[in-house]
Parts: sequence; C-alpha cells; structure tokens
Amino acid sequence: MSGPPSIRHATKEDVPTILGFIRAGAAATSCADRVKATESSLEATLIFGEPGSSQTPQSGFARTLLLIAPEGETAGMAVYYYNYSTWLAQPGVFLEELYVSPDYRRRGYAKLLIRELAKQARKVSGGKLEWVCLRDNATALKLYESLGAKRMEDWVTLRVDGEALDNLLDEK
Repeated sequence: MSGPPSIRHATKEDVPTILGFIRAGAAATSCADRVKATESSLEATLIFGEPGSSQTPQSGFARTLLLIAPEGETAGMAVYYYNYSTWLAQPGVFLEELYVSPDYRRRGYAKLLIRELAKQARKVSGGKLEWVCLRDNATALKLYESLGAKRMEDWVTLRVDGEALDNLLDEK
C-alpha cells in the first residue's frame, strides 16, 4: 500500500487494537495500572461505524477514529464523543484519547486525527473541540498549542469516581 494515510471509524473487529492503544498510552504516562477497560467493556460502550450510517447502533457513548498508515498498519487512534455548550448553544466534540504508535510519530498523524475531529464537530454544526492533557506531558502540550489549542486556565477539571461516586449515591 502506498499513498497518504487514511482515517476511518472503528468496527467491532478493531476493539483489540483500540485496547492495545489505550494500554500503551497509559503505560507511556506511567498509568498502566489505572486501565480497567476490557475488550467486552469497549464493545459495550463504543459506537461503531460512521455517524449517521445504518450500521451505527443507537447504544454506546464514544466513537473511535483509526489512522491507517500507507504501509497498511493501524498507526493511531482518537476516541471521541459529542458534548454540548450551553454558552454557545452548540454541540461540540470532546477528544477522550489520542494515541499514535511510537514508530509512526513525527509524521503529522496526531494532527491529521485532530483535524478529522474538527471535521466531525463541523458536521454537527459544532462550535468547539476540547480535550484534556496531563500537565507534565510537555511534548503533547507543545503539539496541541502549535495547532491553535489554548489552555483553559480559568477552568478546573473535577471528577467524582470510584468510592467517592458510590458515597455520593449513598448519601441521604
């Protein structure tokens, strides 16, 4: 195979690759022990196929774009979902996970995936593309800022999970 890389939405057959990328990304940031995803949990929570296609099931929460290198190998992925801005009164896209295999880095593949996410936002008349990045991931932050991303310093990310989520539900 030759020519430019291609990007497509994942199918159920891609789940082992997606899980491998998730694990590799977590390991690269010393967070491997925090990955709880399994192939079956990904199959139950991801949406497969192109948005709006008859193959797309109504259940699921997130979609995955896969970047296929000219050599035919799956080189990277972007897991995303649609969100909403009350201030803009518009939908948007939230990038949950971006990963490019080390052998395929420095080829512009991360930028291609992010550009495709921008296209997905515009397809739904979206007004934003957002994501979070670990503060100490200087390489990624430099890339994102080179693409025009701005740090949202005024906003604080908050999370309730695990035992704290259970405790919140148990409060009377």
